Amino acid sequence: MAISSLVAADMNADGVADLWAVFPDGSVPAYLISNLSVSKPAKIRAIQPQQLG
Repeated sequence: MAISSLVAADMNADGVADLWAVFPDGSVPAYLISNLSVSKPAKIRAIQPQQLG
């Protein structure tokens, strides 16, 4: 399934931009990014998709 849009914003107020995608069926999964560093890998946690109402 293709992504309709991809948005970056700091959703959990940790100072690191997070991502969420909007799919044509209205589902919106979020990906929270933490521990962003040039010296080690970031941690990415997928959040259960929600439906747009």
